[in-house]
Amino acid sequence: MAPHSVGPEPEELSRAISELDLTTLRGTDGTADEAEPGNGPRYTRDQLLGIRSKSSPVDVVINLADVATSGARTPPVHTTAPPPTPEHPSAAPASQPSTTSEQPKKEEGAADEPTPQANMADERAAEEEPKKKKKKKSSGKNKKPAPTGFEEFYADPPITPEEHVEESDIYSEEAPHIHTTTRRIETCIQRYRARRRLDSVRNNILTKYFSLGGIESGAKAFNGGLDTDTLENSTAAEIAAIQATDFIRTGSSKYYDPENDEHWVVDWEGVAKGFLSYRAPKLLGDEEHEVRQYSAVVRNFLNYVLAHGVCPEYTKEVMAARKICDLAEKEFKNIADIQLKLPGDFNIATSTIYGGEYKDRLAAYAEWANPGEDPNGWSAEAPMFSEAIAQFIFKGVVAMVGTKDHYDRAMKDGIFLTQSQARCFEVVGVELASDSAIKEFACIKDPRGLGSLKPVGKLFVKHWEGPGFEEEDMTDDESVHNDADGPIEELWVENHILDHCYEGLKLEVIVRELNIGVRYFDRCVGLYPSFHLYLPNEKMTGWKDPIPNERPPPTEDDPEVEEAAMNAIMDDEARDLE
Repeated sequence: MAPHSVGPEPEELSRAISELDLTTLRGTDGTADEAEPGNGPRYTRDQLLGIRSKSSPVDVVINLADVATSGARTPPVHTTAPPPTPEHPSAAPASQPSTTSEQPKKEEGAADEPTPQANMADERAAEEEPKKKKKKKSSGKNKKPAPTGFEEFYADPPITPEEHVEESDIYSEEAPHIHTTTRRIETCIQRYRARRRLDSVRNNILTKYFSLGGIESGAKAFNGGLDTDTLENSTAAEIAAIQATDFIRTGSSKYYDPENDEHWVVDWEGVAKGFLSYRAPKLLGDEEHEVRQYSAVVRNFLNYVLAHGVCPEYTKEVMAARKICDLAEKEFKNIADIQLKLPGDFNIATSTIYGGEYKDRLAAYAEWANPGEDPNGWSAEAPMFSEAIAQFIFKGVVAMVGTKDHYDRAMKDGIFLTQSQARCFEVVGVELASDSAIKEFACIKDPRGLGSLKPVGKLFVKHWEGPGFEEEDMTDDESVHNDADGPIEELWVENHILDHCYEGLKLEVIVRELNIGVRYFDRCVGLYPSFHLYLPNEKMTGWKDPIPNERPPPTEDDPEVEEAAMNAIMDDEARDLE
């Protein structure tokens, strides 16, 4: 390589070579010599620099080292590290190339054409600039919903000192008077609703719970809208009280006047029992998830009452009401299991033989009821048994559970039904079959060899006055049997049903008794939890204030006056329809 004083930059050399017109290097016929590089034509440095580029309007001559090339191949370029990026890139090239001819003058007003060096510097600076990250817009798919206040482990935020002072003033017990309690309960309900996200289901549950306790829900009558004077001269608490939808009505004949405290009883536990045992299952359902939901709503409200000290004088009563919520979830689950399995094989078999609901079914579905060789006839869920299977079950259970007198009389003929009546019982004890008795039951095989008797235990019950929906008109003899302090009676039920029974369970059944002293029931009218309570408030559902009758009553002189008034009303309605 010949020495030279001024040489091109590596980038300039690469760009100049890339802009060469390779067609001028080919032969006249447009073909290139594909022979070995050593046999092809060679060009001198001056010849390479004298070749004009396609894109360049002028001849550019660059002082560079001797480059050998052959044919259409580009000369080899030694890779070198790129120069450092200048802090302020300039449009002027790093080295001024020498030219063989004068550059043509540019027209006035024409913009300078960017040189290759300037373009390379700009590109390098743009590449090295830090790229700004684009902010992604949130789609909202992963956004968690706001807490409702009814989550399993939800707890109200800590009370600030200012809130404590405010609530101490709001819930202060000025005097042991019912009117003070009324005001505190109303305020508590208003503030509770403001701090919970109530959907339509929970709002319906809460409204029905409050209405059972004498708290009406709805817009107050004759309030109208809030005028400007009221808004300017009232505090936020006073405005909230005016706009409240939950209140205890005063001066109404629906309930006792709250200002007359001798007729009122504040019973937190009683309202919880009445709502969870009767109103909620009747109106909202008794499925497991439904019971869990409305029990959780009532429990959540009672927790708020305790946490904010709304009625400190009723703390024990509120805590007792909260226990009823836990009890409801447990007992209704057991009741659902018992309902699926009652009355049991023994009661079905006895009813099939000696009269009752299952004997009527057997007569109506004789062909279908006979299981024959089908082992499903032994299922506890079987609707009925054949006559032979029913006899086998009845006599086997009497022999295992009954007394010797029961067994001797059961083996003879002349057994008949003596009485049948609807009875209400409360469970006072459960006696499961012992381990030895279970083994003995397993040894009693069906004559067909298809199964064995299910172990049977005893359910001890006493009289219960009933669910209380309607007063019963009973005779003197029935009143003797229905004495609450009467004797303890026993019913024979299979072990797999007794596993779900518990003390305090209440049941309404159709009990039948045979002349040998054996009782059985083939129909369960209803099962109720141990805390069942029917409140008198239930009878006020849908009640409205009476309206005075302006029509004159019938008299001796005009006995048809009421009928004439009714006819006049009907004529007016008929004219309106026309």
